Amino acid sequence: MRKLLLATLLVVLGLQTQAQDCVSGDCINGFGTEKSTEFSYTGNFSEGLKHGNGKRVWDSGSTYDGDWKFDKQHGNGKIVWADGGSYEGGWKYNQRHGNGKYVWADGASYEGDYKFGEKHGKGKQIWADEAS
Repeated sequence: MRKLLLATLLVVLGLQTQAQDCVSGDCINGFGTEKSTEFSYTGNFSEGLKHGNGKRVWDSGSTYDGDWKFDKQHGNGKIVWADGGSYEGGWKYNQRHGNGKYVWADGASYEGDYKFGEKHGKGKQIWADEAS
């Protein structure tokens, strides 16, 4: 019972915190824009969590555009880092998972399978000196 009460309290506090960051739309159960000191997010929300499709833009210049599930990058999406590197493909709980393509800023790339953030299974690596 204590665990259930604690979990409920954390969810309620999380909803209140996220609602305070909502600058437009419906950031509880709809489409809205949320801003924090580190990023902005525009997209779908469910129960105050990023859920569905949306785009996060960090103050550093990095972006993620894709699917979300309960506040995590989950499904298909593309992240582009401020240095020019990118990853496009499958995500599971904020980690590369499934098939995807990672491109480093120097032009090197890996396209293939990932499992919980790590290369796993079949794939093709192209080094920077081969990419030009």
